[in-house]
Amino acid sequence: MNPNPASSEITIEVNNDFDNNDMKLFDLSSKLVFSSKITSNKCSIDVSSFSKGIYFVEIGGVREKFVVE
Repeated sequence: MNPNPASSEITIEVNNDFDNNDMKLFDLSSKLVFSSKITSNKCSIDVSSFSKGIYFVEIGGVREKFVVE
């Protein structure tokens, strides 16, 4: 996932094991702020409307942290 921290967009690359999985973004209080089905091994998400703070992306049960500045 890059860039991290982000201000306008994040790009997430996954291997083929995660194709057709759900991708979910949560804020620090675990509120779901975005969800999508993974249809390719590289996707971009516009985070420019997100409030500054710490977020988590979860794909196939794996969770990673990213920061919006």
